[in-house]
Amino acid sequence: MSEVETQAQAVPERDGDMTIRFGSGQVYRGNYMDDLVTDERKMNEHLSKQPQLFVFWARMAAYQKMICDRKKLEVEKYESDMDASIRIEKEHREEKVTDKIVEATIKRDPARMDLLKDLYQSQAKLRILEGIKEGFSQRKDTLISLAYNLREEMSVSGGLAVREKEFLEARKAKEE
Repeated sequence: MSEVETQAQAVPERDGDMTIRFGSGQVYRGNYMDDLVTDERKMNEHLSKQPQLFVFWARMAAYQKMICDRKKLEVEKYESDMDASIRIEKEHREEKVTDKIVEATIKRDPARMDLLKDLYQSQAKLRILEGIKEGFSQRKDTLISLAYNLREEMSVSGGLAVREKEFLEARKAKEE
């Protein structure tokens, strides 16, 4: 299981900084914007790393979804326990018990508000991770298009890349 922390500062050091704390005690600190960068000069590297980066961020989103689901269950259980407790207390005092009174009492409860705040923060983190995951889907499409365009440029140039490589090798041999 992991918990995700995003930069909470008003102005983060760098856009995209993220810390992920795993249940095992490991910590990932990185910048997803760096992972999303595409550079034509590093196409092979980008193409080979794309699947593992996508899986990493998809996995982080899945873990965060699980955390959100657990927190939602905590809220629901707390509300259910409160509902029962309020009804028992009101009946014990022989006071009138209505759904509206019980619901209003539950909504004003500070502990419930804290649980909801925690849930909403977890849901915001999940949306960030889902956005990152979508960014990697977009990046895959971009990489495919760039690779295709680079292949086309090489074929149109009539082997210019081969001649450039021969020129550089000859130049290197002269320098030695």
